[in-house]
Amino acid sequence: MKWAETTQDIQHLCDMSKRLSDALLLGSFNISVRLRGGRELTGRFSARHGENNGGRGGQWHYGETVTIQTADDRREEIDILDIVAVSAVR
Repeated sequence: MKWAETTQDIQHLCDMSKRLSDALLLGSFNISVRLRGGRELTGRFSARHGENNGGRGGQWHYGETVTIQTADDRREEIDILDIVAVSAVR
């Protein structure tokens, strides 16, 4: 898991987290995510994991991963900082 260390990283984490929630609220756990570099993954939302460093070193850092299960039954854990787009698949 990558740590969101800059203001831009934290904003990106918040934006992608909201877009993921919005896609899931559409009633389908089938999602498509596009990653930095152009790779696209489609599958069923499986898990979401977030954590922070507890302020160690005097600064707070946050991270989040999303896991989707692909059609060929692979579980892909994706760092939310690598996601550039999220959409529901109907």
